[in-house]
Amino acid sequence: MLTIGKRLKKYREALGLSTTELANLSDVGQSTISSIENDNQSPRVETLERLCVPLNISIVDLLIDTDYGDLPPKILRILHSIKQLTSEEQEYLSHFLELVLERTKR
Repeated sequence: MLTIGKRLKKYREALGLSTTELANLSDVGQSTISSIENDNQSPRVETLERLCVPLNISIVDLLIDTDYGDLPPKILRILHSIKQLTSEEQEYLSHFLELVLERTKR
């Protein structure tokens, strides 16, 4: 089970951001981010909210452990991109992936 800090690090790395870059984008100190990621500090809700904005995630994504913990950063980036699609685009992509998966079963 991933901690909040480990989930934060996973999302940050999925976007290819350094702690310094995330600090600049979120107005949270780089040392604070490092402390959270290393589980040396329990973040305040306000801090988590500021960190979530540039990561394009909700605070729930940091607080609730998902099945995404073992996914490589490249796949996490794709999942983040999918979140940005309209519902119609997501439906189209879903249909496309189902077709691809059907073909691989043959």
